[in-house]
Amino acid sequence: MKGGGITKALTELLAAAGIQLDPWVGPAVALGFAILLFPWFLRNIHTSRARKFLKRSAGLGGVVRDEMESQALALVSTNPMGQIAIAEEAVRQGRYRLARDILKELQSEKRSVLRERRRLLVKMEPRDPVTLAAAILVIERLQAQGMQQEALRRVQRFLRRWPEASDLKAMAAQLSTALTDTDTDTDVSETSLGSD
Repeated sequence: MKGGGITKALTELLAAAGIQLDPWVGPAVALGFAILLFPWFLRNIHTSRARKFLKRSAGLGGVVRDEMESQALALVSTNPMGQIAIAEEAVRQGRYRLARDILKELQSEKRSVLRERRRLLVKMEPRDPVTLAAAILVIERLQAQGMQQEALRRVQRFLRRWPEASDLKAMAAQLSTALTDTDTDTDVSETSLGSD
C-alpha cells in the first residue's frame, strides 16, 4: 500500500502497537470528519460571502446597496457569530446605522456573542464626550440599547469629570436601583426554581 508520509508513519505506529486496519478505514474516518465539520465550513463560507457583499455594497447607493445588504444579512441570519462579523465589517466601514440594526436583531444568549455585541456597541460610542450634554446622550443611548451595566460604568466615570452634575447623579441613582432590582428579581426567581 502506497501512501503519504503521515499515512505511512501512522500505519507503522499502529502496526507496532499490534493494531491492523483495513485499507478502507482511513478514507472512512476522513469522510466522517468531513461530514462532522461540514456545517462549520458552510457557516464560514456564508460569512465570507456576506462580508464580500457588504464590501462591494460600500461603493454603491440606493436600492442596489440595500439589496446587497439584505443578501449579506440573509446569508448569516441563523449564525450569531456571522452576524457579529458582518456588524464588525459595517463598523470598519463607518456604517454605524447598519451595524446597530444588525446588533439590535441579534438573538443569542451565548456569553461570547453578548460580549462581542457589547464590544461593538461600545466601539461605536464616542469615547470621551466633551460636554455634559454629550455625556448624558451617551448614557441615554446605552440605556436604550439595554446596556445598563455599561451605562452605570460610564455615569460613574463621567461623575469624576463633572462631579456637580445633578443629572448624572440622578442617572447613577436610577441605574443603581434598576440593576439592584434586577439582581434581586434574578435571585428570587433562582430561589423559587431551586425550591421546586
